[in-house]
Amino acid sequence: MTVNIQTAPAEASATAAHDYVRLIAWRHRYLAAIVIAYGGAALATASFHGDGKVGTPLGQFASISIVAIACIYGLAWSRPAWLARILPPDERENGLPSQRVLQGLFAIVLLPLFFASFSAFKTMIPAINPFRWDGAFAAWDATLHGGTDPWRLLQPVLGHPAVTIAVDWVYSLWFFVVFGALLWQVFSVTNAERRMRFLLSFVLTWITIGTIAAILLSSAGPVYLALLTGEEAGYADLLAYLHDIDRQYPILAVQAHDLLWQTYRSGEMELAHGISAMPSMHVAAAVLAALLAWRSGKVARIGMIFFVIMIFLGSIHLAWHYAIDGYVAAAMAVMIWKATAPLARRALAPDPADIYGVD
Repeated sequence: MTVNIQTAPAEASATAAHDYVRLIAWRHRYLAAIVIAYGGAALATASFHGDGKVGTPLGQFASISIVAIACIYGLAWSRPAWLARILPPDERENGLPSQRVLQGLFAIVLLPLFFASFSAFKTMIPAINPFRWDGAFAAWDATLHGGTDPWRLLQPVLGHPAVTIAVDWVYSLWFFVVFGALLWQVFSVTNAERRMRFLLSFVLTWITIGTIAAILLSSAGPVYLALLTGEEAGYADLLAYLHDIDRQYPILAVQAHDLLWQTYRSGEMELAHGISAMPSMHVAAAVLAALLAWRSGKVARIGMIFFVIMIFLGSIHLAWHYAIDGYVAAAMAVMIWKATAPLARRALAPDPADIYGVD
């Protein structure tokens, strides 16, 4: 929904500028409510399942973040004179730099709290629900693929050192692609509904898939299957192959495998060191980025389809995930994307009483 505010120049109409600031704050109300609720849930969970290395920094970080969010939203309704002078209202279809910065501020101030909460939850997964699904997922994976582990089906194509190294690098690019898409939409002014839909889908994907489903379906992934269950046959050959290459040319995935396992075995909960396989957040976030780019032209669409396929295949070939982790994650990401369309439209609908000061 497009909302037009007809105003005089900002220096002649402080009210118009304030109205615009309040409109932006109102549009981000659902996003803010979701993130703050998620942060509160992370704090409550850390008080029961976390230790000092999770609970204390998360509590400090959340307190600072929530105060910052409250201050920014408070400014939107307190109407200080200086705010009107530095943030003039938008009078052009694609927005002014001040508009881009303003709406980006309301979104980006939420992200540190959001990712700290996600990291805390991921770290606490084995404390909340110990890894118990790996044996079942490995068996289902083989059954679903004709009695053969999916990585063995891929090995004739991907099982060459140069190919594996390339797959490892593409898999490592996931961070830049996904978070590049996030920053693009945080500061985008070209399509308000698409922007809000992506931001809502993004946080709900990480909450629903990366936290709730990950806790309920707690699993560590193929790389840790033998260490957790003693079932060495399924993935021993794949891991031996990856370690052989790593001795000649560093494989980032292998180094990450070892780091995460050492942290897990130490019994210490540290932010950004959690293990979780089902569903695959790598696949889910890649699918979400592809859905965002779907109407951005044929080149973008084809490029993102290729990227999703490579992330899915890489998640199996690099022993991070069972194939079903990716299937479930992709299906859930699409469902979340579809479900957020009406919520995004509702978020963009102005409330006259709050925006225009109607009593």
